[in-house]
Amino acid sequence: MAQIQDDSKAIQITMYPEGIFYGTLTYSPGQVVAPNTNVTITYQVQNTGGTGSLWGGLYDTATPPNLLSGYWTQAVTSTPVTKTATINAGTTGVIAQLLVGHFE
Repeated sequence: MAQIQDDSKAIQITMYPEGIFYGTLTYSPGQVVAPNTNVTITYQVQNTGGTGSLWGGLYDTATPPNLLSGYWTQAVTSTPVTKTATINAGTTGVIAQLLVGHFE
């Protein structure tokens, strides 16, 4: 008897990323502010098991993203660490993204 393949299905199994966000963001003085106000975003990151350093910061939403504020690199363990990024709200507000990653 011959073995005949009738169908196939691709699967993907991924690992947790090494650097992940933890907890909630805080905005100081707030998420809604007067024009030209500096806003500091406080957040936490942790390492889910990688052995190297993490990096992070506040970036715009372009492709590729451009750094706006708060770039850092640090050896982070499984204990969350607190980071901040400060940006001026300008006259139209800010749409941005926090990014975190690792080095290989």
